[in-house]
Amino acid sequence: MKNGKTEKKLMPTECLEKIEDFCVLVVDKNKKIIAYSKGCERIEEMKREDAIGKNPNEIYEPNDPDKAITLNDENRSLLLNTLKDGRCYKDTFSYYKTQNGKECTVLFNSFPVFDESGNIEMSVGTYREISEYFNLIDTINKKNHDNGTLSAVKLHNNTQYTFEDIIGESNEMKQCIEKAKLAGTTDVPIMISGATGTGKEVFAQSIHNISDHKKNHFVAVNCSAIPENLLESTLFGVRSGSFTGAKERKGLFEEAEGGTLFLDELNSMNISIQSKLLRVLEEKRFRRVGGNKEIIANVRIIAAINQDPLEAIKENRLRSDLYYRLSVFNLQLPPLKNRKEDIIALSNHYISEVAAFLGKKVNSLSKTSRKILLRHDWPGNIRELRHVITQSLYLAGNDCYALESSCLPEYLLERYKVNEEKQMDSLSLGTNKNLREMVDNFEKETIIKALMQKNHNVTQAAKLLNISRQNLQNKMRKYKISG
Repeated sequence: MKNGKTEKKLMPTECLEKIEDFCVLVVDKNKKIIAYSKGCERIEEMKREDAIGKNPNEIYEPNDPDKAITLNDENRSLLLNTLKDGRCYKDTFSYYKTQNGKECTVLFNSFPVFDESGNIEMSVGTYREISEYFNLIDTINKKNHDNGTLSAVKLHNNTQYTFEDIIGESNEMKQCIEKAKLAGTTDVPIMISGATGTGKEVFAQSIHNISDHKKNHFVAVNCSAIPENLLESTLFGVRSGSFTGAKERKGLFEEAEGGTLFLDELNSMNISIQSKLLRVLEEKRFRRVGGNKEIIANVRIIAAINQDPLEAIKENRLRSDLYYRLSVFNLQLPPLKNRKEDIIALSNHYISEVAAFLGKKVNSLSKTSRKILLRHDWPGNIRELRHVITQSLYLAGNDCYALESSCLPEYLLERYKVNEEKQMDSLSLGTNKNLREMVDNFEKETIIKALMQKNHNVTQAAKLLNISRQNLQNKMRKYKISG
């Protein structure tokens, strides 16, 4: 440090670019990217060479539908704002799309770096995907559960959930639950796909708890959380002496003997290990690392993936033969934005669960809070909703019976405000349209959005709009909307 300023020599870009756990992006005074970490490559699915030497506005564009920002507006980039006037951003939500179309929602921080004369030499941004923050919180909560600090009740087989814990009255969830229950009565492998936070492990545990394996352990592993060179020994175990200091150790296949092994984020597993997993599925046998003895694999496999399986195959993140071997039963869990009719029920469930633990009297949502939660798109899905309710309950007064909107996170309030302003603008009388035309236009747009949300299923869209199917079809004809 010199005169309170950070010296450039303390921040070699070569070191920053090696960081994998989170994203580091550095822009120099010429508005060019000079450092793009491995963490950036991981979440943005771009290579370093695609970013180095470019202006951030060349490779990123806003993905927030509530903000109309032109390509020439420098305010599009938080890093360029920092470079321009030294402004720092802390825990700022940023929604953007990369040049290859990857949509990202991150929590962003930036700060300036000054030269010896006090001039801004560069700006540094650090960020993570929101889902990764939720995963960190879940890890902490799991430790709290294990230590008995929260009122989680674990079953004797290392599970916590059954189908009775799955909340959802939407058609999508009812179909998933019905299919999952059917899968639970079989002994075949299962593939569960869905975005982060949609409840894949909840379904996996529930399936285990109605299966013939329920008397034995449910063993879960997040394949992305274990270093690649340790994953094989974690799964299959190690033979003593197979490498320096190696001790005899069981792997997860043996730990789950007679039970269920849940492989979460399978698409992060190295392809070479996927081939070994395929062999185990086909031959029902495996060997410990460094061993020659064949061990019988008496375990049911449930795998989960956080992207479309066919996309993962196309990107060479999932072997096609492994996918077809696993997906005898293929469950696709819908994102929360496609089942908004479940949001209030889920919220009330989390309120009853957490409020009792905190000693709060809250037992419902205020009218405004309901509107705000229903308007949000929930990129973090059920997990985000649960954390929002938990955080808000901490802020609720001890004598409050309804969770007020003032307790909700600031980012939800801001987005709701922008949406309300947009809606008011769309209904502005400063146009040449009369009231009837404006109402018709609003109704038409609402119907189109409902159809898109329900993948053009007229029956489900009608239910979402709380009108009859025939009524919806009449309106579609009126506004010339194709099904």
